[in-house]
Amino acid sequence: MARRKLTPEEKQRRLEEKINNENSILEVFSSMPCFAGIDKCKLSLQDFSVERVEIKNLKQDRSCNLKTSIDGELLSLDIKSEFFGKITISFDTSDFKTPYCYIELIHGGLNFETVGIAGIKNRLANAIDFIKNNYGIIITYSTALFLEIELAYTIAFDKTPNLQLRSFLHKCLSSGYPPNFGNEKSKKNNYDYPILSCKISNEELTVTYDKIEKAKRKRQIRREGSKLENLNVQRFELVLKKNKIKKILGTNSLDLLNDAQLIEFLESKLKFNNKCVHKV
Repeated sequence: MARRKLTPEEKQRRLEEKINNENSILEVFSSMPCFAGIDKCKLSLQDFSVERVEIKNLKQDRSCNLKTSIDGELLSLDIKSEFFGKITISFDTSDFKTPYCYIELIHGGLNFETVGIAGIKNRLANAIDFIKNNYGIIITYSTALFLEIELAYTIAFDKTPNLQLRSFLHKCLSSGYPPNFGNEKSKKNNYDYPILSCKISNEELTVTYDKIEKAKRKRQIRREGSKLENLNVQRFELVLKKNKIKKILGTNSLDLLNDAQLIEFLESKLKFNNKCVHKV
C-alpha cells in the first residue's frame, strides 16, 4: 500500500524535529568527545507482585500481548513501549514453572547518551510509574537483578575512521578478539563493514557501529545538509550476560552495584588496550 503524501505543514514539522535532533547531538559532544556508561539493560524483578490487571482493557491495546489459559486465566503479559522498552510478566505456575517479571530498559529517542547506576534506577522507577499510569498495573518488588547489561563507549571523530582503525579499536576494546568479518557485510558495499561484531562467549558480545548513520537510517536527522557533516560518532557496545556480570563485577544486583565498580572494570579494559597498542 502506497504511503500517504505528507502535507507541507507535516514536512516542515519533521524537518524541525530533525534539526532539533542534530542540535541535541552537537550538545552531547560540546564538552567532551567521548564518554562511557550503560546503554540498555535487562532486569529481573525479585519477589514481585502485580495488582489491578484488567485483561479486557489490555486486549484492546496494540502495545500489549497477552496469553491466557482455556479458562481465561492470565498466563503472561508483554508490554512494549518507546518510552521505557519492554516488560514481560509470567504468572504461569503449571508444570513447576516459576512466575517472573523481566523488564528491558532503553534510552529511547536518539539514544546517544549513556547513564550510570543512578540513571538505570531512575529509568526503572519511571517505567514502573509509566506502566501504572498508562495501563493501570501496579508492580511492587524487593530488588532488581541484571540479566543483561550493555556497556558502551561513545567516541566522536571529525571524519569517518577507516575500516583499519575501526577494526583495530574494536579488537582492543574486545580484549584482543578481532571482529567477525564473515558475518558483517554492508548491503551497499561489501567492503565497507559499517557494523563490526564479535562473539567472545555466550556471556559476552561486542559490536561497533556508526551512530550518525543509524540516526539517518531511522530518519531522526537529515540525510543531506545536516549540521553533523563534520561529525562521526562510533559506538562500541559490550554486552554482558548475568553470569559474566557476577564474575567481573562481583554481583548483578542493581542495589549493590555502583559506578565505581563499572569505572574500575572499564579502566581495566583500557589498560589492556594499552598493552595491545604497545604490542603492535
